Amino acid sequence: GTEEGARSWCVQCAVLLCESCTKTHRKFPAMKGHQIVTQESLQASQCVPSSFQRKAFCPKHEDQVLTFYCEPCQTLVCVACTVVDHPRGYYHNPVDVGSISRMKKQVMQNLLRKVQPRATELQIASFDVQMEMFQLPKSTDAATKHATAHFDELIALLQERKEQVVKEIVSRRQEVDKCLQSKKEAIEFELAGLTSASEYCKQALEHGNDVQVIEVEAQVLRRVEELLTSPTDLTYRPREVEFLEGRTVADFRGEVANTGRVYVRDTGEVDASKCRVEVKTAVDGFLNVSLLNTRDKNGRVSVVPEQCVTAVLNHSSGRVVPTQLQEKGKGVWEISYTPELTGNYRLDVKVYGRSVFGSPFKVSVQSRDIPVLTIGRPGQGEGEIG
Repeated sequence: GTEEGARSWCVQCAVLLCESCTKTHRKFPAMKGHQIVTQESLQASQCVPSSFQRKAFCPKHEDQVLTFYCEPCQTLVCVACTVVDHPRGYYHNPVDVGSISRMKKQVMQNLLRKVQPRATELQIASFDVQMEMFQLPKSTDAATKHATAHFDELIALLQERKEQVVKEIVSRRQEVDKCLQSKKEAIEFELAGLTSASEYCKQALEHGNDVQVIEVEAQVLRRVEELLTSPTDLTYRPREVEFLEGRTVADFRGEVANTGRVYVRDTGEVDASKCRVEVKTAVDGFLNVSLLNTRDKNGRVSVVPEQCVTAVLNHSSGRVVPTQLQEKGKGVWEISYTPELTGNYRLDVKVYGRSVFGSPFKVSVQSRDIPVLTIGRPGQGEGEIG
């Protein structure tokens, strides 16, 4: 049966029995002498200890009390058993239960002394767990509110930036429109001047006499030279307004995926202020590694779930470099990245959403063309070694 359906207790077997098991227990010949105590008796009078005070009878010789203990067989026996089945000799050694009981009591007392501290610890832990269960809805609600406020703020920032960009597009459109209008007026003015001069010249040629042709030629020449001396620039003018993303949706999606982490705080939680990161000079185009050591508040090694560790590497231009996290040992994480540009980067490492000691870290990336090691100096002449 199950513990929920238990109705009785067998003193000899030290097990709880349901009603069906109790009936079966009593039918087996080997269990015929077992003492069965009802659950009601246990709850009402706590009579299990008192049942130990009753005389225990031999299951084989039912009228005989168990007064000896055969050490080689580790079995309780009666006087009749010491004669028939467990006579003293090479294979059997029946001893008075009193001496064995004193030894067993000492063992049990030592056991109790070992158990008691652990039992006290478990009682305290049980109370702590109960309190944590009570606090869980509160922490969940607080985390939900925090996450909601955080993403609402991000959404508000994006909305604000969207409005700024749209407003700037409208403003730039107006600027371009004004510029194009000015350009159009300048072109039309120059074209009108040239057209007017051309028409005046044609009329003089068709209808003017010699004197008029001479006079018109001088006027037209002067006007055309004025227009051609400072012609309108036709090569440069604003054409259209465009929007540049700056950061692609794919890049931003990766950042969004790392924005906000859900974690469960444990009792041996890592202390971010005790964690340490070892950063080395990196080389562009090559895989580079930094090491993170996670520690608790006492400086001891502490294990952290992967989803609770984040590492973000940013170039000074704002470009984000992908990073990889790999647990190399207990409390040791490898942060790998392959920067494509030289210059200064910033490595931001967080554990449980908190920046570790010293974060963000400066990562200097050198060019792969810079020699790692230089020996001597250039030779001074033919056959010379610096």
